Amino acid sequence: MRNPADALRADLSHIEAEAAAMIPIAGHHLHGLREFCDSMVLGVNIAADDHFGFMALNFHAKQLHHVEGILRLESHADTALLARSMLEGLCLLKWAAQEPVTRPLTWRAFSLVIDWRTLRKDVAVGVPEADAKVHQLEERIAEHGDDLLNSKAIDSRSRGVPPPSDPYVKTWYKPQLRQIFEAVGASELYDGPYYQMSEWHHWSAGGLAQAMRFDDQMMSFSPRSPMIQTASLANAYQCLAETAQLVDEHFELNAAAEIAEMINAFVAEHAALSARPQSNDR
Repeated sequence: MRNPADALRADLSHIEAEAAAMIPIAGHHLHGLREFCDSMVLGVNIAADDHFGFMALNFHAKQLHHVEGILRLESHADTALLARSMLEGLCLLKWAAQEPVTRPLTWRAFSLVIDWRTLRKDVAVGVPEADAKVHQLEERIAEHGDDLLNSKAIDSRSRGVPPPSDPYVKTWYKPQLRQIFEAVGASELYDGPYYQMSEWHHWSAGGLAQAMRFDDQMMSFSPRSPMIQTASLANAYQCLAETAQLVDEHFELNAAAEIAEMINAFVAEHAALSARPQSNDR
């Protein structure tokens, strides 16, 4: 009977080999998608009140930037950090698209809160005219109603007591990220790749354990892995493709067919690789 540990090592070896074989395929398709997505938005005009369009184009640009980083980093494990950011950006944009008037406007308006916090520091050190600028920002923030107020500020108002010193939200969205992923039908992404990449991002023992190697009672730290690289490439592809689809739909760029064709080609080549028979040499 074969040693179970030997069988496990053989299975892991096969998985790594399959992941390594997928890297040039995924990289090739991601390169092609990136070039297309970069060109499809050239010359796009945004109306002043098109808040979702403004948000979508900026998210699209950042997704392209992250893809460039992933392709440059190649086997470096920090491709997972970029892919994680891309997953978060995709789901935030899809969530904003569910209420394309109010949520993108709140995203843009949150910059007022950031400026307000910066100016408050200026007030504390006595910067001239900082008080007046803070007051102006508070008036502009108030135009957005309760969208930028935190729960403590809203509760204080209802009880007729002074608000907290900082009455504003910490992020432009109020639900937790898990809830946002769930709202856009991406729970599997949150519980799967996003969670695994977060372990690496947050320095958890489980995250760093992925990079620990033991050989003859010697430990080394080697985070480079074909599985991490393949997962990063695949998730980056999905995020860029879906972001491009949102941009195409909103601006009516007539790029849907070409994006779908590229996605289908990538999926087909991946399926063909996965369908190759495994070696029986176990």
